[in-house]
Amino acid sequence: MFAEPARASGAAADQAFRVWHKPPGLLLRGEPASLSVTVEPTGVHPRGEAYVRGEDRAGFTRVPLVWDERQGRLVAQVPAKLLTGSLLDEYVVVRDPASGGR
Repeated sequence: MFAEPARASGAAADQAFRVWHKPPGLLLRGEPASLSVTVEPTGVHPRGEAYVRGEDRAGFTRVPLVWDERQGRLVAQVPAKLLTGSLLDEYVVVRDPASGGR
């Protein structure tokens, strides 16, 4: 999934803040699930959260995304209690604190 929000202002105005989120794909019961988000331009230090729910849950649960310096992306582990049913619904919200881009 790709999202291109409004352009940042100031020095970063010539580069759009872009976010790529790859859903986890096929999940096996009992196996851990993780989410990852890639952000451009490089060098920004984004913050964000994933919102996740299992098939039998009415509302989404907020799961913080954490910057992984080694991978160069935001990551989150989905809590096992949210891995219920046959489906996993999720979406991410990412912010660039420096520019206010979202």
